[in-house]
Amino acid sequence: EYSAKRTSKVKYLSERFHEDIARHSKRMELALGLNLYNPNYRFTSENFQVMNYGIGGQINLHHDAFSLPLINDMLRGGGRMTTAMIYLSDVEAGGRTVFPYINVSINPQPGNLLYWSTIKSDSYTDYRMGHMGCSVVYGNKWIANKWVLWREQMNRFPCRTDKGNSPPYHHGISYADPTQQKHVLTF
Repeated sequence: EYSAKRTSKVKYLSERFHEDIARHSKRMELALGLNLYNPNYRFTSENFQVMNYGIGGQINLHHDAFSLPLINDMLRGGGRMTTAMIYLSDVEAGGRTVFPYINVSINPQPGNLLYWSTIKSDSYTDYRMGHMGCSVVYGNKWIANKWVLWREQMNRFPCRTDKGNSPPYHHGISYADPTQQKHVLTF
């Protein structure tokens, strides 16, 4: 697929029709703690988007979510809340994924899962998560993207109104406390 934004080959795969894809979704559910596939509800997540970037393949700076989902998004799962990207290959030269607003750059390694929240708790796009795929200089870059929709997740991680308590899945970690930094994922 070519556009002014990206050069790649794309294939969409669904858990509903591919047993191998369903197994990958189950493993990702365990890693992420999110619902990725519900056979009784069609809009838990989008289909896997498998992409191949050949030499010169790249994607420009972009965001995976749009603020305040439109009515159509609400009827189809509520819009994207999380992106999960699986690296399916390494790249001999180039092909890094870069988040320039948070100064993070990831080199593709086969089997690695990279995920990030696309929206903030107020439902607006988290613009810090703007990212790009650098040009492949030599080799091929293969990835699989999975966008998790928020409607199926909203009861899994309920909001807290009492500001003194952290949600149970954060186990009381104070992200500002330097003594607890060992609990915070860094790159």
